[in-house]
Amino acid sequence: MIEAQKLNTITPDQIRGVMSSNTSDMDDPLTPGFDKGFDVASGYGLIEADKAVGAVKFPSLYIKNLKLEAACSDDPSSIRNWAVVNPNPFEVQVQWFLAGTNQKGSFLAPPGDTTFSTNTLSYKNFSTPNIAVINWEDNFGFTRTDADFSTTATCGKDAISSTKAQALQAYEENSKRGNMAAVYPNPATDKFNVYYSLVSNEPASVELYSQDGKLLYSNRIEQPNGLVSIPASSYNAGFYVVKLKQGSVLKTFKVLKQ
Repeated sequence: MIEAQKLNTITPDQIRGVMSSNTSDMDDPLTPGFDKGFDVASGYGLIEADKAVGAVKFPSLYIKNLKLEAACSDDPSSIRNWAVVNPNPFEVQVQWFLAGTNQKGSFLAPPGDTTFSTNTLSYKNFSTPNIAVINWEDNFGFTRTDADFSTTATCGKDAISSTKAQALQAYEENSKRGNMAAVYPNPATDKFNVYYSLVSNEPASVELYSQDGKLLYSNRIEQPNGLVSIPASSYNAGFYVVKLKQGSVLKTFKVLKQ
């Protein structure tokens, strides 16, 4: 599995988790009936080694996306609760922050649900929108994000409504203010699309570099907002670096060609 992953970043916890989720279920002969899932006698079952290796073989994405969900609180007027749902069979490092504040933190999210709390935002005794954002890295080192509005639901009394779509839109709109850029798709097979929005109209450029620093592609940007497509079909599979340059502005992205 280490050799197949190639990047030498897979952890022992991830190896154990991937192996435990790629097994043929076995029975505990000392108990009646067939024991589904983990049991003391047979553990998680017979490891299917080919599937475990295939799950992490470069360039597979084996760290599944996490989800952030608003949770009820005993006192929503002062505390808002959140749940991070980790579908992976191993721990994932998570960073979180409350948009527009200095409230932030990080923790290792074990498989399943993990909760954290933030202080409720208010202005002149009125609650304002509370948007929490979580970040984590996938096994390629790319940052993933999820966000959600908090809920005013009181535990045991109110139903929790989901407003994730509005929260993500609000976060994305806020992120677009100022000099912004993004690369999609990433990983890619034939081209990298660089979306950009720049404040200034001064000359700018988009460049692609190999990992050893060799310039492979350069394109001048004529408009402050737009899209530049970098052809990548002729390049070998592996990591590259995309740079967006404009005066003192420099945006750098690590990209993967499959």
